[in-house]
Amino acid sequence: MHRRVFLSSLLFLKLAAAQSPYRSYSPADNILLGVTAAGGLTAHILGNNMAPLTPEQAAALDRDDINRFDRPATFNLSQEAATCSDYGMRAGLLLPLALLADATMRTEADDVAYLYLETLAVAGVLTELTKVTVQRIRPWVYNEEVPLEKKEGVEAKKSFFSGHTSASFAGTVFVAKVFSDFHPDSKWTPYIWAGSLSLASAVAYWRVRAGRHFPTDVIAAAFVSGAVAYFIPELHKRENSNTALRVSATQPMMISLRYNF
Repeated sequence: MHRRVFLSSLLFLKLAAAQSPYRSYSPADNILLGVTAAGGLTAHILGNNMAPLTPEQAAALDRDDINRFDRPATFNLSQEAATCSDYGMRAGLLLPLALLADATMRTEADDVAYLYLETLAVAGVLTELTKVTVQRIRPWVYNEEVPLEKKEGVEAKKSFFSGHTSASFAGTVFVAKVFSDFHPDSKWTPYIWAGSLSLASAVAYWRVRAGRHFPTDVIAAAFVSGAVAYFIPELHKRENSNTALRVSATQPMMISLRYNF
């Protein structure tokens, strides 16, 4: 009796694993990870060679040189908003752990974790490489309330694009995308997308409100990292993944199967 239950459980787990819409490996991974590694090395070298902003250079800045859309951000300065953005970013990065609450996705935890780490690596390298290449001055550097001596350093030149926003959209879009791929017919999908994007958007708002970034900084970050978080799982999708094998345990000794076309 116990042997039959054990074998039935093994069959259930094997069939459940077949529900994954992703391949564990894509040939494009080698190219993607190679380019990411090269980009990370380049960003590191450029970052180490960045010339820090001096107080004299900061004093010569004029907010009227900023485009009208971004200019209001130079008046923002809120430590409370900055703190909120820190907590919001951490929540966004940890949000993929919520996927473990789903029994189906727990059986594919290794593959999903790999996809997430790849997403974070690509988004992070793109963000840092852009920062050290563009070297855009942060909004708070234009603010007269900030002492000149606090405006020096390389961090003052890393406004574009927002790292907090990039990390938040990487985590939240990944969660919504993976859930949608595993459960394309779920009634919860629109709510998960809405909730995830709301969290990331709140982080973007707080970064602008804090004076850390211009609106165009967070918009660019949302677009780039959101695209990365969406398309990396998409690149790993199996062919005909919309045809899902549904498995459920109806009784201790029975397994029911249903094909969804």
